[in-house]
Amino acid sequence: MASKKISLLLADVDGTLVDSKKRITARAKAAIEKIHKAEVKFAVTSGRPPRGMKMIVEQVKLSAPIAAFNGGTFVEPDTMKVLNSQRLDNETAKAVIDRIGSFDLDVWVYDDVEWYLRNFDAPHREKEEQAVQFAPKVVSNFTEALQQGVAKVVGVSDKYDLVAEAEKVIQAEFETRNSCAEHHSVAGL
Repeated sequence: MASKKISLLLADVDGTLVDSKKRITARAKAAIEKIHKAEVKFAVTSGRPPRGMKMIVEQVKLSAPIAAFNGGTFVEPDTMKVLNSQRLDNETAKAVIDRIGSFDLDVWVYDDVEWYLRNFDAPHREKEEQAVQFAPKVVSNFTEALQQGVAKVVGVSDKYDLVAEAEKVIQAEFETRNSCAEHHSVAGL
């Protein structure tokens, strides 16, 4: 049986393409060059928002769309234009935001461009800023995000047992909602 030619290599970003300091290593860049020379397309995927992968586009050539939010949003790498985006319906997004908040977790909400949070001093904000390389928009409520269309909701805390409990409860509560809401509402927990 003849071997099939690989036509696309899709790499995860954090822990695969970038190191612990969120840098693409020389070794990774050299490997990507070899991929291109072998006429294999190269793309990336991540739970990050599209804008949080701009630094990758600036350092290496991508020959296929970026799969942001774990494939929930596809973006043209050269222009960062959103090609396709699966968003939560507003009713589900608001319910997930409220439910995460009921666990006393900090809530982060992402649309295709912005990252919103209420508490600038939330745990792990600085780490996320370093990873995505842009600052969040601090808001008193998530009305703007809901108007733009929510792509991802995250519950954040240093109380890991509480996060695990919230994830379990929220998954059970929202598993009967539409498949887009189910996938994205719990992806960030």
